[in-house]
Amino acid sequence: MTHSRHAALAVLLLGLASAAAPAAADSVDSGAEQALEDENALLRRRVEALEGRLGRLEDLETLPVAAEGDARPFEFRLSGFLKADMYWNDSRVNGTSAPRFALSIGDSDSQFTGTVQNSRFMLDLLGPHIGEGRLRGYLEMDFFNFRGEDDHNILNNEPRIRQLWIAFDQPKWRILMGETWDLFAPLNTATLNTNGNYWFGGNAGFRRPQLQGRYRFGFSGGHGLTVAASINANVGVSREEEGTIVNSGQDSGIPVFEAGVIYHIPGLFAGEAQLGVAGTWGREQFDQIDKELDQWGVGGHLVLPITEWATFKGEAQYGANLDAYLAAPGVNLVQGKSIRSTSGWAQLTLQPLDATAANLIFGIADDKDSDLPDDARSRNIVWGVNLKQTLYEHFVMGVEFQRFDTRYKAASNADANLIWFSGIMDF
Repeated sequence: MTHSRHAALAVLLLGLASAAAPAAADSVDSGAEQALEDENALLRRRVEALEGRLGRLEDLETLPVAAEGDARPFEFRLSGFLKADMYWNDSRVNGTSAPRFALSIGDSDSQFTGTVQNSRFMLDLLGPHIGEGRLRGYLEMDFFNFRGEDDHNILNNEPRIRQLWIAFDQPKWRILMGETWDLFAPLNTATLNTNGNYWFGGNAGFRRPQLQGRYRFGFSGGHGLTVAASINANVGVSREEEGTIVNSGQDSGIPVFEAGVIYHIPGLFAGEAQLGVAGTWGREQFDQIDKELDQWGVGGHLVLPITEWATFKGEAQYGANLDAYLAAPGVNLVQGKSIRSTSGWAQLTLQPLDATAANLIFGIADDKDSDLPDDARSRNIVWGVNLKQTLYEHFVMGVEFQRFDTRYKAASNADANLIWFSGIMDF
């Protein structure tokens, strides 16, 4: 051992020095003898110091060593994209942060703006293994700011949590706690209009805090069935009442319930197809009319890979009081009733080349006229097409055209055209 060899060498040197001292005394005077004794003492002190250091090193070697599995079992994976947008619309829309429908106003004019708020950061946290599965955490943030006054959403974007959840993952099941997407209407479009996303124009479903569980059943031939259910925070509508903020969803005292089933069909055309159905139910309490109003919806979705370079997907849903799902106006407090609506969207994605993709998207939200108050939106049709081109690895340029045709009850109809440019660098 290296430390033992060093100690033996030091002891040998000390022995030689001690042996040399008497021999030297016969041939030197008393002054030389004293010098040799001083040198001998110095060597002895050095050897004692060395032995002390070697002893401490040997003590360290006897300490217990952590087993390989005792190392901190977390892995971090950071990903996301930087997205710079510029867009122009020829008539007023509901807001430049998230264009979703045209406004019914007498004096409408064009607008131009740009934003970086649609950039996104995602952090995956992989924790310890649990049986055959693993503990996992996820955080997703952007910089969204819905306020349009002054320079907000242009210069003063604010960090916002989109998703944050903890999940217990197993090969066949998952339990999730935190904020994530609804089970009701689970798909999203491929529009460059990131926070418009065809909401209130056919697309439904949003994010909310929830406790979610899902289980996948496997069948012969690779077929599968995923069953999921969740208990969700009731978003509702907030208002000020005698100096206190009251929320109609929280005031109901019960959560919103969601459930869905997805059938996985392998090998259909060019890949796995999905056919899903889902539903949701909740209740809001409105103190100003002393009444509770239900919110409910049923819907379905389809994902169909037609060829290796063409995929169709879409959703359709029907329900009442679905404003928390960004599907339609919520309630008519004058009549004291939930507003019924039908909505849906369809998208065809074409990618003939690895670096080139195009999306054709159509959506419609149709609200029941008899349930609506005057001046409310009764129908909103949105359609568009975009092209995304990968110019360099991890860098994409995109351009999109959108058309909004919005109808109002007892008010002027409106339409608007929007052109959107994006530069996206993913990491």
